[in-house]
Amino acid sequence: MVHGIEQIKPSLLNSLSVLKGESLKRITGQILPDGTLLLFHNTKNSMMQYNSDGTFMKELMAFKEQPYDVCFVKDNTVAVTFYHDTKVLLVDVERNQLIKTIELAHYCYGVSSDGEALVISQKEARKTTILNLKDMTEEMLEGICLIRISLFNGKIYGIYYYEDRVDCYRITEGIAVDMNGFVYITSLGKDRIVVLSSDGKSSRTVLCKEDGIMELYAIDINIELRTMLVACCVDGKANAFIFNI
Repeated sequence: MVHGIEQIKPSLLNSLSVLKGESLKRITGQILPDGTLLLFHNTKNSMMQYNSDGTFMKELMAFKEQPYDVCFVKDNTVAVTFYHDTKVLLVDVERNQLIKTIELAHYCYGVSSDGEALVISQKEARKTTILNLKDMTEEMLEGICLIRISLFNGKIYGIYYYEDRVDCYRITEGIAVDMNGFVYITSLGKDRIVVLSSDGKSSRTVLCKEDGIMELYAIDINIELRTMLVACCVDGKANAFIFNI
């Protein structure tokens, strides 16, 4: 059991084996409960599924719009948001079928879920919507300008877009929370992953460009599997790494 952020030492498990001639978006990624990985094709805007060892499985549904974020909801369902679009799609990745289209009053950016609710951020309008998946009622949080968000134990964690509160988090992009409540933040501007303590009073860099990761965008953590997916850039191309934490 990890008692403090000083004990966090991610160990590399695998990197993705991207098919020759193909390219991935590095903007988002998701670890599913079975350990498989979801990312998006760079030009087709389709979901790409990979095995936990980084090998390619199959290409799933393609979208007309450019995806922005994805999160696991429950069962085989994921939620997908899109650039400059007001809708969220619920997709069954097992059957490769669209389940539901949800229209909101604002553009949708980061999305996260605990299986009972969806939380969707909108940075321009400085709003965050909490959508009850049972009765589809909405609760609006005003004045909160977030891009990426993560849910953990009923709390919403987010990256505040217009204010870099600490310099080492310059141009922050991704956020995730682990099984201990520690918050992981990717810094695109400084090529590093920083972990914050649950009380926000201490921080530590756990991965940086010396570890072979650069231009960090997305991060996701599967609490049950204790694995972390990091989408970044390698030799000028989008790629992803899987770490044990």
